[in-house]
Amino acid sequence: MKCLSYLVAGLATAAALDRTLWGINYDTRTSEWGGCKDPSVIAADLTALKTVTNIVRLYSMKQPCADRVLKAAKNLGLKVWIGTWSEVASPKVTDSFDADFKILQSLVKNGAITNDNIAGIQVSSEALFRYYINGGAGVNDTTNPNGINAMVAHLNQTRSYLRDNKLDFPVTIADVMDIYNNYPQLYNAVDIVSVNQFSMWENVEAANGAFTMWEHWQKIQQQARAAGKPILMSETGWSSDGTNPAIKEASPEAERIFTTDFLRVAEQMQMNYFYFASFDLSFSNNTIEKNFGIFAVNRTMKPCITQANVGPAPTAVRLFLGDKVLKADGYLSNTYTRLTMDKPSTGTSSVLDNEIWFYDNATQTLRSKSANQCLDSYGSKDWQNVHLWKCDYTNKNQKWKLANNAVAVQNGANFCMDSDPTMKYDDGMQKVQMWWCWNGPNQKITMRPINQEPVQIKNGKAWLTSSSNVITTSTTQATDSQTFFYDPIAQTIATKAKTCLDLTTYARGTKITARTCSGSPTQKWQYNDVTGQINHGTSLALCLSASSTNDAVVQLCDKSDTNQKWSMDLSNPSS
Repeated sequence: MKCLSYLVAGLATAAALDRTLWGINYDTRTSEWGGCKDPSVIAADLTALKTVTNIVRLYSMKQPCADRVLKAAKNLGLKVWIGTWSEVASPKVTDSFDADFKILQSLVKNGAITNDNIAGIQVSSEALFRYYINGGAGVNDTTNPNGINAMVAHLNQTRSYLRDNKLDFPVTIADVMDIYNNYPQLYNAVDIVSVNQFSMWENVEAANGAFTMWEHWQKIQQQARAAGKPILMSETGWSSDGTNPAIKEASPEAERIFTTDFLRVAEQMQMNYFYFASFDLSFSNNTIEKNFGIFAVNRTMKPCITQANVGPAPTAVRLFLGDKVLKADGYLSNTYTRLTMDKPSTGTSSVLDNEIWFYDNATQTLRSKSANQCLDSYGSKDWQNVHLWKCDYTNKNQKWKLANNAVAVQNGANFCMDSDPTMKYDDGMQKVQMWWCWNGPNQKITMRPINQEPVQIKNGKAWLTSSSNVITTSTTQATDSQTFFYDPIAQTIATKAKTCLDLTTYARGTKITARTCSGSPTQKWQYNDVTGQINHGTSLALCLSASSTNDAVVQLCDKSDTNQKWSMDLSNPSS
């Protein structure tokens, strides 16, 4: 119970999470085998959850639970991510999809399910894991397509019904990462890629949990981006109690560490996720499974979760040397963590993340988005070597001072980052090194916040254009009205008039407007630099689109639609 000491030390400054969760998983059961919480209990639960999130996730449509949650959520202004419970049918297993689907149809007909109150739906949750892995069929058993075919059929049936009823929230199959990795046809089938991952079960320490999760995320992200699909981490978390040979630690302190690190990574990597879970369970003989909640059974936030404070958000930046920027090669490259100086990315480069860094003013650290490690310089007072290393905010080798157009390490060595254009790797990329600080031309590196960098957003020959609160496209180039600012932390696209692109209604064909920047979920956007799509960051099935009327609208995401292919390039790509 180490975290109790943190609690005592932090009572004056921390009473709750300092981040709003994208979403959280909610269990409506009253026992291991089912049941449904009373309406008053569900209302009280959701009132507590509203303090940490705007979206709660369910696993099935079983009544009266679904109806009770939908009503309580509506009263509280919460969105619900719904689900149908499915299994791959076999002589020993019954698939309950048809029963859940009938309930879904009834709720749609009664107006209980709309684009306004539903964030999305999964037609199954780990059904393929249960069939292919726990069921013994074997991962990637291509001779047995029964499981994949069954779940894709459920997905197509559900999506067709919803789209026929003008419901535009995403439809997906939620499963473990191994299923998506071994059955890549799922990427094209789903609206969004929905995966579960628990580093805790990989016998790693909590301090390495978030990084382990991020490593697995990389392969999923690469394939999802290529398919033009956003990703949703539908389950991740850490238990605060219990023992198991596969688990290195399950304790309050471990839960605090993982939660803190995960929230930091999720914010910087633009992760959409449902944290697991809402409340510790009052039932279950499995100590580990019953202690994943961020709230205790009595709805008080667990002491160690109150101390899972991420701190102030970092600033997303580029580091410029002339017309080049500092880049770090990404995790899936053959030169992972290599540092180079190269011109900023343009168009659908697929490597935009390589030039994005997160500067934490409090710790003076620079974390690479593509490598998820921190800039580090080690050596002596006579020599230094710069590389990327596991982030450690107490390590002086990772503290940097940016002043006088130079980037100097703060470990007492008086060395600055330096890049000589004549020094190159075998593939012609310009090297980065450390050298004694001397204010030379190779050291004149400046840091520029990305959210202050003007960009032009272009679809073919037309520029995205703002006029008052109206957003259109125009083939006539202008200056101020076509200047935008993208913030990858806040996930906002701002105009020069300091308004933000806003989606007031989560439905296809809705016109984009510009409204006062408020941090609202309606103003979140995520750029895919592989396909050029700009996904809405809350209504994940919708993408920014040009139109025949020149209005900027949203449509159901389709990577083959040229109206949805955008470039987001710097207006001034030099220092």
